Amino acid sequence: MNAEDRCFCELAPLYALGLLDESQRRWVEEQVAASPDLAVELAELEASVAALSYGVDEISIAPDLKHRLFEQLEQVDPPPSNVLPFDRALRADTPRSLIILVAICGYR
Repeated sequence: MNAEDRCFCELAPLYALGLLDESQRRWVEEQVAASPDLAVELAELEASVAALSYGVDEISIAPDLKHRLFEQLEQVDPPPSNVLPFDRALRADTPRSLIILVAICGYR
C-alpha cells in the first residue's frame, strides 16, 4: 500500500483491533504523533474495542449441543424433488423437449 493510498479513517479501526501489518501500524503511529486530533480519535477507537468484550453477557453452551444438533439433522428428510435429471426429462416428454431444444438452439 502506497502512502498516498492510505487513509487514517480506514486504518485506525484496524489498528485498534490489532489487524495491521508493521508498515501500516507505523504509518498510523506517525499520523497520531503529528496530529492531536487523530490521537484523540484513535484513543476513542481503542476504548471502543476494549469495551467490546463487555457488551454481551457470556452464556454457557450445553455440552451435548453438537450431538443434539447432528441428531436433528439426521432426522430431517429432504422434501421430494420434482426436478428430473435432463436425460430422464427428455425421455418423459420427448416431443415437447425436442421443441424446447430446437427453440433454444435454433433450427437451421
